[in-house]
Amino acid sequence: ATQIVSAALTVLAVLAGLALAVSIVLGLVAPSAFHIPAGYHTTTLVVALMAGASTGLALVSGVFGGVLIGRQRFDLAGRVDVVVTLVRAALVLTVVSHDGGLVALAGVQLLASLIAAVATAWLALWIHPQLRRRAPWGRDHLRLIVSFGGYSFVAQIGSSIVDRAGVILAGVFLPMTAVAVFAIATALI
Repeated sequence: ATQIVSAALTVLAVLAGLALAVSIVLGLVAPSAFHIPAGYHTTTLVVALMAGASTGLALVSGVFGGVLIGRQRFDLAGRVDVVVTLVRAALVLTVVSHDGGLVALAGVQLLASLIAAVATAWLALWIHPQLRRRAPWGRDHLRLIVSFGGYSFVAQIGSSIVDRAGVILAGVFLPMTAVAVFAIATALI
């Protein structure tokens, strides 16, 4: 089991780096693709970078979350989720009530992802202390992860694209203010 966790951590760390690289590219391309005014180009890049970092943290911490679930410690995983959700909600409320911008909200998301990653990793190491040593892994472990995880990953990406297709298309054809209204309305459904 330790070899599988080690292999998964390696694979997802590479994917986290890829997510960060893709977010940088999207941050550079988005202003022209979505007709974002010049005054927001830096903000777009910073927010995309923070979103990529949040995604990377979520990918890596998912390994440790898998350890908690695999050890049937749903109580601990649930506590982390509840605490992180409450912290995120309080910080979003604070940012919005103080007229914070998009960068501040992206910072809240990044901080929440960091808190979740640290808490989940600490709990996984507490529950399964054998994870403290880096176990050697081989192609069989990698094949096991990719055979199941690959299909799951593709399904989740497809679902995310379908869920966000409306907002993405609105961003291509409508002004930014319309996209914000559309995204909020979509989130309420």
